[in-house]
Amino acid sequence: MKTEDYLAGDFTGKPSYGDFGEESDWLDFCELTLRSPKLHIVDPCYAADPQEGCLVALPPGLYRVQARAMAYGRDVRISRLRAIHPDAVAVTGPEIGHTGSDTANIGIYDFDVFARAWGTDGNASWEVICPTLEAAATHGIAVLDKSVGAVMPFVSSGFGDGAFPVHELQTDGSRVGFEVTFLRTDQRYPF
Repeated sequence: MKTEDYLAGDFTGKPSYGDFGEESDWLDFCELTLRSPKLHIVDPCYAADPQEGCLVALPPGLYRVQARAMAYGRDVRISRLRAIHPDAVAVTGPEIGHTGSDTANIGIYDFDVFARAWGTDGNASWEVICPTLEAAATHGIAVLDKSVGAVMPFVSSGFGDGAFPVHELQTDGSRVGFEVTFLRTDQRYPF
């Protein structure tokens, strides 16, 4: 199932403080082609800054970007995000870093491609992707320069700002992707 189809579902029930949520299966979001061996997981406001977020070494190639959602009644939030090699059957491996959000969004992209397209005028580049970020309720794809593959799939990060663990996904001990967790299944509704 696609992420947007799941999120458009008919969720009912008023969420209450302290309720546990119900997490979806993995939902297909989009595909992302890595041309370089570095994928960046970061708040979009810190795009192209290698000191922010989490840089993950992955073999170049095509990756499936997927999300999980947590439903607390009719309040549905993105709970996890991952990029995984399309042929992989992976297990969650060790934690490889953290990423954080100040704008309640986390984006992923090919670091080298995006950083080159970002260039030296960060304000001009931010103005290109900002409208997409502001228009999206739960997820979207910010396009900086489609002709070179400078695209950033992004999702809302759980209940908003915070720091989130990044784990590698492994097949037979080899890294085939990553997973970032915004909401745990034992996390109660905070509002």
